[in-house]
Amino acid sequence: MPDPVISMSIKPVAKSSQDNFAKGIARFTREDPTFQVHFDPESRESIASGMGELHLDVYAQVSFSCSVVCSLLLQCSIAHCLQSATFCG
Repeated sequence: MPDPVISMSIKPVAKSSQDNFAKGIARFTREDPTFQVHFDPESRESIASGMGELHLDVYAQVSFSCSVVCSLLLQCSIAHCLQSATFCG
C-alpha cells in the first residue's frame, strides 16, 4: 500500500456532530486503506492523510453525515537543548 502524500487537520463544525464524525472516520479508514486518520496530542487535532488534496476534499465534502472543516496543519516546533554553549562577543 502506498504511503499518504498529504495531511490536513479535520474536525466537525459542531461539537454535537462528534459521534457522526467518529463513525465516518471509522468507516472510511476501514473501507479505504489509503485514507488514514490519527490524533496529534501536541496540536490536539485530528490529522487526516491521503493520496492527494482531492482525495481528502472528497471525504470532507460528501462522505460524512456532518459538516467538517479541513485546514492546513499547525506547525509545532519544540526545541531541545542538547548541551550548553558559551558565546564570545
